[in-house]
Amino acid sequence: MFDAVQQQLKIRIKFITAPKKHLFTNVLFCSHCGKGMWYRSNRKGYVCGNYARHGKKACSSHSIKEDLLKDTVLTDIQKLVKEIYQEQYVKQLEAQSKKLKKAFKSNSIKSRSKSI
Repeated sequence: MFDAVQQQLKIRIKFITAPKKHLFTNVLFCSHCGKGMWYRSNRKGYVCGNYARHGKKACSSHSIKEDLLKDTVLTDIQKLVKEIYQEQYVKQLEAQSKKLKKAFKSNSIKSRSKSI
């Protein structure tokens, strides 16, 4: 009898696949409870880990679609890059302006000394 039960337990074992790691898993956090967000392929996005594990009693179903998240992050990165390039460009212009002012001053001093 014991062996038969053990055999049935082996047959009934559920094989749980390893969770798939996605770009923002446990990088995003639920705004309500603070737990990490987990990717859910059936939702094509991320859901509150507390809700996913414990249900409605732990947290409400806060979620975000992965495509929307990627687009938002990419847009923000592009804006930051533009700002960085603009700052670098302004610094280059300022440096060139200073060089030109120095060159102009030194040329005007030389021309004054030649005329005297």
